[in-house]
Amino acid sequence: MSRSLIINGDDLGLTEAVTDGIFQAHEDGVLTSASLIVNQPATEYAVGQLSRYPALGVGIHLNLSRGKPVLSGQAVPSLVGSGGDFLSPDEMQSRLMRWNVCGKEVEAEYRAQIRLARALGVNPTHADSHHHMHLFFAAVIPFRKALEVEGIRSIRACRIRQWPSPRRIGGPHSGNMLRRLGVLAYMEFLAAGPLRPFYAPICRIETRRGTVSSSLDSMVKVWTEAFQNLNVDGVLELVCHPGLEDPARRHTDRIHDKRINDLNLLTAPRFKELLATFRIGLTSYVGLVSGIAATYGT
Repeated sequence: MSRSLIINGDDLGLTEAVTDGIFQAHEDGVLTSASLIVNQPATEYAVGQLSRYPALGVGIHLNLSRGKPVLSGQAVPSLVGSGGDFLSPDEMQSRLMRWNVCGKEVEAEYRAQIRLARALGVNPTHADSHHHMHLFFAAVIPFRKALEVEGIRSIRACRIRQWPSPRRIGGPHSGNMLRRLGVLAYMEFLAAGPLRPFYAPICRIETRRGTVSSSLDSMVKVWTEAFQNLNVDGVLELVCHPGLEDPARRHTDRIHDKRINDLNLLTAPRFKELLATFRIGLTSYVGLVSGIAATYGT
């Protein structure tokens, strides 16, 4: 069986610099897919550029933790603070973990964001979420219901795998052994249970955490090691956050420098050559659903 990779850029529409970086990673590099966030300052800017990139698959990056909801704050009171903005990522994660939000409100907001994407002319190829909020306890079933009602058939993989495989028990997740084992079991449960009806890659593929520096040579080296040790076939996903340098947000965007590094990697001829060397095709969520393993040349 062949191996194919969806290379998906998150945060399309977050800012113009992030949006332009995603488009550059697609036009000049190997990025095949992106996830649009619909309630951000550059959302309309991003949508206005999409006609220039017809081969780019575009899904929706459902958001519960940045900016204002699409629905009114009065319609989703358990999701917002006193000013009407979504709660901070940490507070939202905490509430979702403690079931301290209204599931119907989560589902309604997710559906409103999907409908807004379509009103803007984007029919999402897949769904994922900002800060992976849809995977927390109180959001999983609302996420599933929203996608079923709105007819979205594909989602991001729950599972995360690293190559070479980490030697510690519990795999790539953070925390002590018991936490890692718990997260691993929970993600397997989601993939086999509540989220099983959807098309999804086998897993998200990562290099070992802490091994990638800003050096292109270093990044190519660790991905070479990852692909050398890759021992599964099928469709995998590489999640990335490419973006251009943005001096105005350098100190407020915690992954500003990572965005630049991701863009450098995705547009490097050596990375494209690496995919070809290991016979890893490129696809998108459209290819995943249609069964076309490789819809992009490498």
